[in-house]
Order: sequence, then structure tokens, then C-alpha cells
Amino acid sequence: MKPQVEDAFAAFEAKGFPLSDIKQGLGRTSAAQYCSFGTTAAAARVVMCEYADAAAAAAALPKVRAQVSDERRRVEVRGRLMLTMLASATTPEATRERDAMFEVFAAVE
Repeated sequence: MKPQVEDAFAAFEAKGFPLSDIKQGLGRTSAAQYCSFGTTAAAARVVMCEYADAAAAAAALPKVRAQVSDERRRVEVRGRLMLTMLASATTPEATRERDAMFEVFAAVE
């Protein structure tokens, strides 16, 4: 099934946002099949979770958004994927990186 976590991470790298220190986790707190975690060059934390289908991802979105309230954090769903980013700071540069990565995410197929 598409898209997959690896598709999104490959899209980030192709657009100049490679992730380092990528690890995989269970995704239990996000009610996902699994999640992968990585870090951007600007030290933003990226969590990409994969769900069985788009309905499951959409159903989990309110719970995930309610877990942490932080102006540096943004959470969105694209099909069966959920992307959560926590910017390293509230600087304009960090916000631009985060927003640009969400634009890439919106185009993942």
C-alpha cells in the first residue's frame, strides 16, 4: 500500500531535507502500525507514522494533536501517513524548514 514512510523520507531527501539518526518504533502512542523517527539538519524532530489506511490515520489525528501543545509542533495526515514535526526553535528559519517539509509531505504519493 502506498504511500509508505520510506516514500515520504525519500521525498524529503530528494527536496534537500535529509534525515539523520532514523530509528523505527512501535507507534503505540499514536495508534499506528509503526513509526519512524529522524532529525533534520536544523535539529527538528520528525516522526512519521504509518497506519493501515487513511481512515485509521484520520481517526488518530485528534488524539495525537492533543498529546502535546507546543507552538513548535505541527501534525498532519496524508493518506495513511501521519507526520509530526517539532521544530528546534521558534525562529523564522525553523518555521520555514518545517513548513517546506510539510509542502513536500503534501505531495507524497
